[in-house]
Amino acid sequence: MHRNQARCGARCRPNSQRRGLGLACVPVLVVGLVWLAGPGMVQAQAGGLWTFYSAESAEGGPPSSTIHGLLAVQDGLWVTTADGIGHFDGHRWQSYGSQSGASARPSSGSAGGRSDWPFEWPGVMPAMALVNEGDVPGLWVGTPYGIAVRHSDGSWAPFPHNDKLPRSTVTALLASRDGTVWIGTQSGLARWDGHRLTTIDPPGPASSYFLSMAEDASGGLWSGTVNNGLYYFDETDWSCFTGHDNTTELTSACERLLPGVSADVHALAADGGGGLWVGTGSGLAHLVGGASQPLSQELAVATYGQ
Repeated sequence: MHRNQARCGARCRPNSQRRGLGLACVPVLVVGLVWLAGPGMVQAQAGGLWTFYSAESAEGGPPSSTIHGLLAVQDGLWVTTADGIGHFDGHRWQSYGSQSGASARPSSGSAGGRSDWPFEWPGVMPAMALVNEGDVPGLWVGTPYGIAVRHSDGSWAPFPHNDKLPRSTVTALLASRDGTVWIGTQSGLARWDGHRLTTIDPPGPASSYFLSMAEDASGGLWSGTVNNGLYYFDETDWSCFTGHDNTTELTSACERLLPGVSADVHALAADGGGGLWVGTGSGLAHLVGGASQPLSQELAVATYGQ
């Protein structure tokens, strides 16, 4: 093994050093850079150079090398991991909500300790979203205990309506263009309009475990679940979709557009042209058509990974 391969912050050519990383997340573009996540993190830069970060780096890194989620922001990158949340500003890492004593709280430079993690226990889920607070966005993070909110002044606080969520474990967050925040939990869906929290009841089992969400060009909501397939909500009606070969009773009323037998939808991304990329337990599907309309069988254009 090349000595740089075990180091954090090591730079190398991708073909010689980054094979076998087992990258598991969708890449994130950050001002001309691409971030990839798996066991540790890799940043692709101009000129073909890659920089690798992990929790073991003497130069600093995320709180854990098991990366669950990435969110690009103007001042850097937020990362959810198996041991808390990290922020990288391009020069320095800061950790929050970690079980590791030294990284469980931010550095002493924070004002009055107001940036302290808002829950007694550590732990975060992959869910993150930027939510506007006036003209400045704040960060919302899903945890097993509700939502942690980082305000624009750097302070952390629990979401004041955590006790009204369908379930305390928040597994998906989406800030829509109209200011609505969609909140997916292990047992149901809720919507925050800036003033009121409303529980939303999609068709099918009431205890749907929401894993992923995306907004289409018309403001409709796509949401992926565990076992119950893919849902679409256009503010009036719900539609649901499952795998071509899925025969479970839970999804018997759903249209069969997705690959294979899986009814688990782990990742969603709008393609910018009216279509939707759908990552499932049986492969990757690209659905193309009128995004505000339920997709018909003819509009399932391509399937990958079967």
